[in-house]
Amino acid sequence: MGAPISTTIPYEERVRIFEQTCMVIATSSLGVAGALREIGSPIVDTTFFSWRLKHPELDQMYARAKEEQTEYLANEMLEIADTPTTGVTITTKPDGSREEREGDMFQHRRLQIDTRKWIMAKLKPRKYGEKIDVTTNGESVNGAPDASKEARALELMKIVEHVEQRALSERAKSLLE
Repeated sequence: MGAPISTTIPYEERVRIFEQTCMVIATSSLGVAGALREIGSPIVDTTFFSWRLKHPELDQMYARAKEEQTEYLANEMLEIADTPTTGVTITTKPDGSREEREGDMFQHRRLQIDTRKWIMAKLKPRKYGEKIDVTTNGESVNGAPDASKEARALELMKIVEHVEQRALSERAKSLLE
């Protein structure tokens, strides 16, 4: 990790550091700290983030890099899914003995893929986030009246009338007792 430095780094040098860092971020699964280490930067991540706050154009550059990173992560997920990884699973039995089994580490690969999916959903929620299906009885809610909505409204009104009549009937019974 680079040593903290003063903010006397010229703007042109800041832009150069930002460009290099953002290029690494856009083409890898690394975050800011890892990308700064990768390029051998003299700054730390807190300096990087403070520059983002001071310079909107640098903030936009970083935002674009994070968007591009989602595409990198999608490709990386395919590679992980398509490449078996062998390893050893060690299980300790109740009697204290150990069982070793060699095979595909699919749980580890699943974790890697799920982690990338989660990150992608946070970086680009419209494209990779959970889709919310707003429906009523399987029909889309779009505000336009249609026959099925009118029928449902009539059905609900009948139910309300029935409940009201039942409540009145029970109230009358309790008064008579």
